[in-house]
Amino acid sequence: MLRLLLPVSAFLGLHVIAALGLPLPLWGADVLAFYPRWVVIPFAIAAGMLQLPAAADKGMGLLTRITPHLARLPAQSLLLAFAGLTLFVALSSAAHLLGDGSMLLNELPHNLRLDNFRVGRAPLLFWLLRELYSVVQPFGLTAEATFRLYSYASGFAYLLLVFPVSRAAGKELGGGALVAVFLLTPACLQLFCGYIETYPLLATGLLLYLWCGLLVLRGSLSPAWSAGLLGVLLACHFMFVTLVPSLVYLVWRRRQNSGSLLALALTPTLFAAILQLLEVSPLSFVMGQPEGHLLPLLASPQPAPPRL
Repeated sequence: MLRLLLPVSAFLGLHVIAALGLPLPLWGADVLAFYPRWVVIPFAIAAGMLQLPAAADKGMGLLTRITPHLARLPAQSLLLAFAGLTLFVALSSAAHLLGDGSMLLNELPHNLRLDNFRVGRAPLLFWLLRELYSVVQPFGLTAEATFRLYSYASGFAYLLLVFPVSRAAGKELGGGALVAVFLLTPACLQLFCGYIETYPLLATGLLLYLWCGLLVLRGSLSPAWSAGLLGVLLACHFMFVTLVPSLVYLVWRRRQNSGSLLALALTPTLFAAILQLLEVSPLSFVMGQPEGHLLPLLASPQPAPPRL
């Protein structure tokens, strides 16, 4: 339990410190700071109670009584996914065109008429969206409806994975229940409320990779599964190159098994094969990634330039 609570406490602590207005130039840790105090204060109290062994044990006991059947029955995963899908549709984002939303909506019908569709950093996702649009367009669905459908479906798949991942991550039911709570409460769930972007499926893919990696560590799967999945994810978005060290670690942990080292070659092979099928040059795609692709995690906010 202590090994589980330490990273949880550090994660919660970063958010609480940033929400209290203390200087913390760590990108993504200031999410709570944008909420009103009536949200921040209960969050801080609950986070503090987790540091008390008695309160933590009591909370784990409550989760254990609530979630044993939910974590074990496949039918309950479906129930969770359909309940979540209902909420995603009911709470559809009114700010769904933030970022590149408007541009993507304008490009999608145009890409349908072109052989050379947009690649960006997510060639497989752009291809998937184009194919989805070509299927639903005859039924009168617009480009916006296509993106929303893609967002809802990504959320449905994410929720289907929550209980299996929790079961694999927690050696005991209490730990697994805590993992489930954290998987059901991240800010990325907002991507599943009809947000117009390519990102929703990335969150689901990342969760699938986590589940696969956990099963590899337990000896239930070969590292080749993680390697193959990572090859597909790289074609979905090049940011998944940051997961390559985790794959190396999985192969190293299973190095006694014959063929584990060969699994490393599966990732670039499958990645290149998918790009070739999409008529994208793998070398040009990789070399064409702009500098500064990764987020500046330690960057401080900069003041907006004056308007002319």
